[in-house]
Amino acid sequence: MSNLMRAEWFRIRRSKNIFIILLSTELVVLLFQFIGDDGFRINAAEYFSYHANMGVMMAVFTVTLIVSEPFNSKLADYEIMKGTPPMHTIISKTLMSLIIETVTYYLPTMILLKIFDGENITLKMMMLLYLCIIKLTVVSMSLAVIFKGMLGNMLFFFVLSFANIPLVLISGVTGADLTQLTSYMTSTQLVMIGGTDILDMSKVFEEQDMLMSLDSAHIGSKVIISLAAVTAVMTALAYRALKCKKQIDTV
Repeated sequence: MSNLMRAEWFRIRRSKNIFIILLSTELVVLLFQFIGDDGFRINAAEYFSYHANMGVMMAVFTVTLIVSEPFNSKLADYEIMKGTPPMHTIISKTLMSLIIETVTYYLPTMILLKIFDGENITLKMMMLLYLCIIKLTVVSMSLAVIFKGMLGNMLFFFVLSFANIPLVLISGVTGADLTQLTSYMTSTQLVMIGGTDILDMSKVFEEQDMLMSLDSAHIGSKVIISLAAVTAVMTALAYRALKCKKQIDTV
């Protein structure tokens, strides 16, 4: 599996255009998180908390789009024909994506926040944010494997952007209280992580026009539970899709 990861890194590094696009996009995403009404301010953890959802989504989307590019070509087919175990392919590409995201997005973001506004950033918040990044990386890469490339990446962007809409509609029609379920959604968790300490949550509800309140109790447990559930389900679906592809190609 380490050989697969080295080969993937060599492919990305060798293609200078892709490498430049990757670094440029991650830099733009990094800086975007610290832009507010009064301009660019790194020493404002509040700005980051407002924009973390979009920042994490764009960072994960960009990296997994590049790492999963072989599924748009014949490169992934060659791996299958060589007899590479499907799970090795899935794990190697997921880990490669996570490593790149950590180096180009997560660590620079956390370092800037700790330097310029460290009193508002706790270790718990940093760890929970990283768990959310892991979860989104698993989802994005799994969808890329299932739908063979760019279609899966675009679906990831769409699903994350509108994940809470079905719950809002069901709650509006039936009157059921689905607040507990929304707190297991990654997009909601990114708003809640550190929100009670950094943000005025009533202001968040008003500015983001949230139709459902957020239950931030036991947020750590909810992030871990949702990570385990999502990883198990999405990895199983990706494995099945890749294994079926392998069986078809070997027939």
